[in-house]
Amino acid sequence: MRVNMDYNPLYSRTNINLSANQKADVFFSLLEKSAPEQKEHMATDIWEELSKSYNIRNASFREIREISAKLYKAGQISLFDHGMLTFEPMLAPPGALKVNIHMTPFNADGRKDWIAEYEQRAQSELKTGNPMGYVQNQKVVEILRHLFNDSDE
Repeated sequence: MRVNMDYNPLYSRTNINLSANQKADVFFSLLEKSAPEQKEHMATDIWEELSKSYNIRNASFREIREISAKLYKAGQISLFDHGMLTFEPMLAPPGALKVNIHMTPFNADGRKDWIAEYEQRAQSELKTGNPMGYVQNQKVVEILRHLFNDSDE
């Protein structure tokens, strides 16, 4: 390994020539150091907390918005995923186009099985020839399944 350092008062520059294996070792070492265990523990906690607090198979839209916001704030889902989970055209301001995108009905209490909802949306996208929509909805299904406690089935 050859290291060359040139000093500059504004910044210092380091050139390191490493083999491919050495570069991989450095890269994975940096990844391990940049992902503290505490953050991983917090991530596990948010999923456990939400799965204990909410029943994704019988939740209101308000609860879905809360779940999504908490997952996004904890860095567990992307802004796009958050938008997919919370998009509701029926709540648009007056004068905006309002379209009912729901595939499954709400029950009398305003609740539904959100896993079934997004599975239906994914299948609908597949049938209409929209593979990107299918993939996006399937990703939401996986997020929701992660929240569902299998012991409740």
